[in-house]
Amino acid sequence: MPTITLTPTACTAGASWQDLRYFGNNSGLRQLIFTIPNNPTLGGAGVNITGIALYGYARNSSSAVKRLRFGCKAGAGAAPGSWAQAGGADVLDGAINAAPAAERTGTYSYYRFGRALTGAALGRFAAHMQAQFAAGSAVYIGVVQPDQGKSIQVNPALPNWQVQVTYELLGNVPNANTASATLGSTAITTTIQKVVSGSSTTLRYKIGSNAIRTVDLGTGTSHTYTVPASAGQYFPNAQTATLTIEAETFVGGTSYGTVSTSVALKLPSGAAPTATCSPSRTWVSGVADSAKIAAYVQQKSGVSFALSGSPKYGASIASFKVAFNGQAKTRSGNGSISFSPITGSGTLTYTYTVTDSRGLSRSASGTISVLAWSAPKVTGFSIERATADNDIAIDGTYARVTVQASASSLSVSGAQENSISYYVQHRQIGASAWTTCDTVNANAISVKRSELLKDGGAAVGTFNDMDGYEFKLVLRDIYATVNAFDEVPTKERILDINQETGSMGFGGPADRQNMQIVDGVNIKAIASERKTPDGTYAYVIAAPGARESDNFGITCENEQFNAVSVDTPTSQRVAGTMMAGLTNTGIPNIWFFSDKTTATDFNAWLEAQAEAGTPVIVRYEGTGRAFNFYGPIIAQNGVFGVAQYSTLETDTGNVWIDGKKIYAKMFTAQTPATADHQSYLAATMSGMDAVWIDTSATFFAREDTGQVYPHGYVAGDGGRQFMVSPDPANDRFVIISDGAGSVCIRLLYTKS
Repeated sequence: MPTITLTPTACTAGASWQDLRYFGNNSGLRQLIFTIPNNPTLGGAGVNITGIALYGYARNSSSAVKRLRFGCKAGAGAAPGSWAQAGGADVLDGAINAAPAAERTGTYSYYRFGRALTGAALGRFAAHMQAQFAAGSAVYIGVVQPDQGKSIQVNPALPNWQVQVTYELLGNVPNANTASATLGSTAITTTIQKVVSGSSTTLRYKIGSNAIRTVDLGTGTSHTYTVPASAGQYFPNAQTATLTIEAETFVGGTSYGTVSTSVALKLPSGAAPTATCSPSRTWVSGVADSAKIAAYVQQKSGVSFALSGSPKYGASIASFKVAFNGQAKTRSGNGSISFSPITGSGTLTYTYTVTDSRGLSRSASGTISVLAWSAPKVTGFSIERATADNDIAIDGTYARVTVQASASSLSVSGAQENSISYYVQHRQIGASAWTTCDTVNANAISVKRSELLKDGGAAVGTFNDMDGYEFKLVLRDIYATVNAFDEVPTKERILDINQETGSMGFGGPADRQNMQIVDGVNIKAIASERKTPDGTYAYVIAAPGARESDNFGITCENEQFNAVSVDTPTSQRVAGTMMAGLTNTGIPNIWFFSDKTTATDFNAWLEAQAEAGTPVIVRYEGTGRAFNFYGPIIAQNGVFGVAQYSTLETDTGNVWIDGKKIYAKMFTAQTPATADHQSYLAATMSGMDAVWIDTSATFFAREDTGQVYPHGYVAGDGGRQFMVSPDPANDRFVIISDGAGSVCIRLLYTKS
């Protein structure tokens, strides 16, 4: 086998006798580092180093044996205890006897010594040396004295410290014409450098342990190969791979070894997966089959996206992500992702992203059209006594029903899919059971009609003019039901006296039992600081009309809340309870206790209850003395204190300049602790004609000072103000305030 002798070109110590001390000392000469220049032959492909011998020159004048230790350094500036690494271990030989005991103590004996490496030390030295030479770098040989308390005399003259390397050639050497290649397109030409004369060569193209092509070149010296796109199956989870090209040399059928080179493989452009996404309608629970129209409907429809991906070059589909309607959802592999209900309307965009096992992804978008929908709205419901000929009469035993309402337009391919139907229920005041009358199908999305109440196709004429009656409108479109209420008084109840409370009724009952003070629709609650148990939150609204005392009685008509006393301990103010009382400014309030964490969430829940046809209606169980009038009052010498203040529509008994009746309705709101603040109070004003504020009953009560500001108030310095402006076009009031408190608004209006 051939041998190469390597002579260092530099040393970290001078070329004269040096005293080399223990390498762990803090001073003195503690190591020698020799620079071995790069040797291309030993760094070439197909070279296998089989032996390394290290040589040096030392002297000894004592009777003690002196030792040295060889290793490889990362550079000429490495620390005495730092060594190069190969295979995770130090490139370091064991200690050797460099200078035996002197022949005569006190007189130097000189020794040229050598060390042939074996075993693991040879393997590490050879691997490090070939790696350094293959990279075009030098090798740095370090020499230390390993024994504490001793030193040794060494002569670092460069010819004294040679390295002799024995090697063999493993076989013919392959060289590729490119360092990287693209699957399916790059032609790789491998040229064979003949090392063994008279030999033949077998080429193997491998990805990992998988041989994708084997070629018997014989005595040939080159081969061209394009890696097929199908080879991507061998690295399905990575975007790149290493193609190993092995050249095995044979002489007379005997293998002389294998030498390899490598090429980096990459995927073609457009390697990301493709996918299809097919949306289909779903429906929320409770939607009747007849209402499942051929369109997406806001709040009632959902959408399911069927997803199917096509991976490329051996990958697999890892996941899908769909972003829609302000949400994003993911799933593994092919399948479906659903969103329900759809809260938006109009043209809604969805974006889906498919990702493969390599982490490559591709996104695409589409749209679906969603029809806007909200619960039907009742803008007018009234009952009047009438004759069989449908003429208004105070003593009539028939009921004229006036209904005005609208529903959302759901037009599909030019056909209207929505429609309104309704029926009216009635019962005598004080009774519990309702009687249901005929259903009216409007066959349209709006209705404005006035007719006699019918049951079984015949007008109902059994409303005794000496009794009062309650009426409930049950109106629905194809998705939801809403309610409205009205009452008719007796004909001739001239005077009624409640002997227990002293209340008097003129033309009707004396008491105010079951007076509705919260209608469940035109309300907005705000957060309250009332103490509650953990997980329960307090919200408050004003309740004008109940003014007797603190802790007045209330009931919840649809039973969403149970009433508790204001004296109830905090621990019992759990979600689903409510209580009533007066604020420090004397305004009646209702406190609701709920598990909703914010006022926004609580108000959204109130709206959902109303849309579902079960509004949160609170009735006042008034027991105080009251004087109730059930007809117009003609006062010859003036009238004092006859205005009615109710959150329900009230006929004032007056008419406007155009001859239309004037109606009144109270609204309440809470304002935040913000100066110069503009807020909005939602209020249904459709069906109204002229609207204006009754300034005599519109005011703002500050929470902190108890001061009460009239409508239109502005302080001299402009620092305090209060004003309310109706905005019928947007169904709301605009409120200007300067601090936390309660607002009471009396709206006067005529009807269109």
